[in-house]
Amino acid sequence: MKYPTPSNITSRRTSVVNYLLLLQLVLVAILFGLSGDAAPTAKPPPPKPPVKPPPSSKPPAKVPPSPKPLSQPPPSSKPPLKPPPSPPKPKPPPPAKPPPPSPPPPTIKGYAVRLVGAQRTNGRIIGRLQVHIAGDPFLYWGYHENDGWAPICDDFSLSAAEAKMFCNKLNFQYGRQFFGDGISTLRPDETNPPTPLGYLTCQGDTRPPDLIATGFIGMSNYDDRTIGCFLYPVTCDRQVLVALECSDTPFPAGPSPPPRPPSPPPPPPPPPDTRYSIQVVTPEENLLSGFPLDGDRVMLLVNSSADGRTGDPVWAPLCASDADVNPASQDDSVAYIACHQLNNWFNALGYHMYPSRGKPLRIPKVPLAPSGGMKSVFNPSNYTHWVTVVGSANIQGLRMVQELKLQVTTTPCPSGYLYTIACPQVLR
Repeated sequence: MKYPTPSNITSRRTSVVNYLLLLQLVLVAILFGLSGDAAPTAKPPPPKPPVKPPPSSKPPAKVPPSPKPLSQPPPSSKPPLKPPPSPPKPKPPPPAKPPPPSPPPPTIKGYAVRLVGAQRTNGRIIGRLQVHIAGDPFLYWGYHENDGWAPICDDFSLSAAEAKMFCNKLNFQYGRQFFGDGISTLRPDETNPPTPLGYLTCQGDTRPPDLIATGFIGMSNYDDRTIGCFLYPVTCDRQVLVALECSDTPFPAGPSPPPRPPSPPPPPPPPPDTRYSIQVVTPEENLLSGFPLDGDRVMLLVNSSADGRTGDPVWAPLCASDADVNPASQDDSVAYIACHQLNNWFNALGYHMYPSRGKPLRIPKVPLAPSGGMKSVFNPSNYTHWVTVVGSANIQGLRMVQELKLQVTTTPCPSGYLYTIACPQVLR
């Protein structure tokens, strides 16, 4: 049997005391918790400032990195189940193919005449008339559109006989002009039609006096009637074109043509022919001081009054003015009018004239008779009147020297000189 020693007794007492103290503290805490009264507590002492550690000779230890947050669990290796595919949509039907374009109406053609958009109806042919234009490099411009095939403007210049003539060229016996929408007028789809020509003039017709023909209808058989047909540029304001109806049998009564617009007032009469009021004369030998010859002297038909406007007509030599005698003068306006007056102001494609004033000719003071081999001698006594152009004037629109300001005298030229001109002409 063992007996307790003094050290064992002391340790047991100490543990009993500690247990009792702990029990008291628990009871006090329970009491304070039930009453809600907190025991006053002493303020904690202020924190002491941190004491800096002494510097260490060792390098600072590396701080291990913070642990990475836990990543999401790896996805499952099995793919998610897909929803069943929807049934395919039905394909739209393919677009309908456009119908092939209708072929253009046939063209009935013969020689230099054709009917465009020809329609056969009851043994007849109806179409728009086009003719092939033949030009001339020296006289006519020619037609450079539509491979030379020109429509004809319905400006009422086509006669019934000419309509029949064109149908005859297409091997039909009868022909007449036709009127119908889309044939004698333009269709909506004709956005760039060839330019029409007009003023159809065949043999025996009067040609426009102030127009130059574009060309003639170049028939291959070159008969007299057809080769004489010419066409001219027109504006064709009504936009109505010539169409024909051709047949081998006589026509029944057809629709009446549309009413014609009121006739325009007659044109003014053409200007008088200027060639009969001027002459050029080769200078006589006693007027020439040497060669080469600069120009011809001029004779004008003027009236006998001082200004040449009234009185009896008389032929008078044209005198050089004092300005014309001055070699520094470059005024060729009188020569320009006189040269064109000589050929009635002719004008054509490729034709050019280059008028100029020649050297003035001194009038001899003593009349001479042909002698010493001279064949021609200028004698001032052969003329009763003399004419001089005085002052300067605007020559725009003038056709004759007689329209300028004139001075008519009964004595030889005041300047003592005759006026001369040179009119070289070129045809290219």
